Amino acid sequence: MPLVSMKEMLNKAKDNGYAVGQFNINNLEYVKPFL
Repeated sequence: MPLVSMKEMLNKAKDNGYAVGQFNINNLEYVKPFL
């Protein structure tokens, strides 16, 4: 999957009615649930 700008990502989400998640990950233990 190619990288896209945040503006492009948010505009696509707004147009298609979905949210973009923001996750603050501090260490490996926090990453595991998201994989």
